[in-house]
Amino acid sequence: MIGRIQFPYRTVRGYQSLPWSGYWAPNFPGGTYPNSIWYPTPSNNGGISGSNGAIIAGATAPTLGTALAGFTPAHFGSGAGAELTSDVNNTPIKEMSDYVGTTAGGIIAMFNSSALGNFATGNTYDDTPIVIDGNGDFGLTFNSLGMAGFAYDGSYKITASISFSISAWHIVMLAYNGTTLSVQIDSGTAKTVSCGTITVLTGEVLMGLGYAQLHNFAGDIMEFGFFKGYTPTSTDYANYKSYVNSTYSLSL
Repeated sequence: MIGRIQFPYRTVRGYQSLPWSGYWAPNFPGGTYPNSIWYPTPSNNGGISGSNGAIIAGATAPTLGTALAGFTPAHFGSGAGAELTSDVNNTPIKEMSDYVGTTAGGIIAMFNSSALGNFATGNTYDDTPIVIDGNGDFGLTFNSLGMAGFAYDGSYKITASISFSISAWHIVMLAYNGTTLSVQIDSGTAKTVSCGTITVLTGEVLMGLGYAQLHNFAGDIMEFGFFKGYTPTSTDYANYKSYVNSTYSLSL
């Protein structure tokens, strides 16, 4: 069953110093019609206020996760997931191309996985997702080997996997500049792969929902954001990490 979760206008806390093209802010309120934490069209530099969107839940909607430093994440499990849309009326459903550019873009996310994920059939888009394009052409997924970023530029380009611990909070950045795709977790070394112009970004934006709604994410997502026409830098990542460590009392 697909159910809609509507977000009215609201200003919330979050990281304001990056040019997000879409931003899922911290402190998920839960409920059928929670206050907004998803900003698909930010009106200022950080996406902390602006037009508010909606999500269409998967088989079940995300629930309230375990609070961290006073902030409640969205919890995913038993088929829970979110398809992110453009406005409270769910018209129209957004595509990944609305948030990520074909020659520059990226994703930064804060997550806590309760399992290492599916070991799929060799297709990275089939692995357990944080956020992916619904057609399987761009995103962050992981399996028992670790987290990888992928994109499609006529063929699949996939970074090497980065291992991470389960039942612990992490941040991850996927960055793309038109020639290189890179992924980095916490304070680890980035893994890169050559990648040309992304040819397809027309799938819907899926958060925690796997390709064809299989191999869904199990765990918590506190916040994440997209970049379009802008490649997040190592300095951006370091500043975001400092914000996360300070806000949530972590040492990533």
